[in-house]
Amino acid sequence: MTMSSRFSARLKHHLILLVAVGVLLTAFIKLIPGDDLKYLWSMGTGYVSITLLAGTLLIGPMNVWAGKVNPVATDLRRDIGIWCGVTGLAHVVVGIQVHMGNIWLYFFKAVEGEHSYKFR
Repeated sequence: MTMSSRFSARLKHHLILLVAVGVLLTAFIKLIPGDDLKYLWSMGTGYVSITLLAGTLLIGPMNVWAGKVNPVATDLRRDIGIWCGVTGLAHVVVGIQVHMGNIWLYFFKAVEGEHSYKFR
């Protein structure tokens, strides 16, 4: 496999995964009951991330079940893992917003009566 064909295959993986993440995120947000947008995004990104993690972990057993050679690493498994990590980080950022209200309060302590923050 040449470098340009490998690059185009990985680009194709990422574009498909971008669409899949968007569809899954939309579906989870629509299916989860609630009105708070931050909560819905937090739950949606968490469920998408765990779904992608399950996908990465299922690739190996599916190869063995199909009688294929199971390599240590594949581009598809790596690309799904990248999107799992991206959605997991998005879940952490939105989750901090849900639980603390302001992400800066996680890193800085608010000063009473002032509009500034002090480092913890």
